[in-house]
Amino acid sequence: MKEAGRGGAGPYGKFGKSFVSGRTVRLPSGKTIRKRVLERPDFAKIMPVLLDGRIVMIREFRAAAGRNILTFPGGKIEPGENPAQAARRELEEETGFSAGSIRPLGPPIFNAPALITARGHPFLAWNLKPGRRSPDMDEAGSKVVILSEAEFVRKARGGEICDSSTLVLFFRRKDGY
Repeated sequence: MKEAGRGGAGPYGKFGKSFVSGRTVRLPSGKTIRKRVLERPDFAKIMPVLLDGRIVMIREFRAAAGRNILTFPGGKIEPGENPAQAARRELEEETGFSAGSIRPLGPPIFNAPALITARGHPFLAWNLKPGRRSPDMDEAGSKVVILSEAEFVRKARGGEICDSSTLVLFFRRKDGY
């Protein structure tokens, strides 16, 4: 199998900004194996918190889940952007809020590290100022939802919040990151 690096069309096919590639990896045991991975750009994820402690979320359709889910705003880091810039941009596009303050919420996360290369850069946003939303075409049907922490936990337990990066950000904040 021919190896492909980021930005190429891998031996298994290209899918927009993603492609599947074959990698030779050495396991901790020393054994070498071939794995297929989905090469994806890194992304930023941001947990917006209002002055009263409520959390701003997005309800949007996710094709892989086949339904609407609640998630924090986020998206891919565009060329020339750093993760913090991407987080601020995604927050404003998806919710209409701009952040007076943001900070990293721990180290990068992986949604599916066995399969996907993308790292998620987590952020916390506060001192939010309302503005105008400008969602991408595939986010046009999304809605802003504001929840208390107790409502967040209830919806996570009920499966409406099932995005792993959203859950990681929530619990990192609760743990004092």
